[in-house]
Amino acid sequence: MESLKSYSKLPFSQFPKLYGSMSERRIRITQVSTGRSPMVVIRVTPMKPSLVVLHGIKEVDPLAIKIAEREQIPVLATNMDLVKMKEALNRI
Repeated sequence: MESLKSYSKLPFSQFPKLYGSMSERRIRITQVSTGRSPMVVIRVTPMKPSLVVLHGIKEVDPLAIKIAEREQIPVLATNMDLVKMKEALNRI
């Protein structure tokens, strides 16, 4: 999911549907700068992913880290090639 495009175009009511109906979902978010916006959206949605992967980020925003801790959601920040990242995530 591309961060800014999703947040600006997707209706708020659709955010819970991003994760599907299973609790063991992970979400990959690309083109983020700090990770704050995705974590704020996750904070206010009723259904939570089991893992958040922030792609293309150098440092995770302190507020994003606090939200992740509060929600007990692991956050992974990476610059790995997208294809390799997807393959690696599919192995877990």
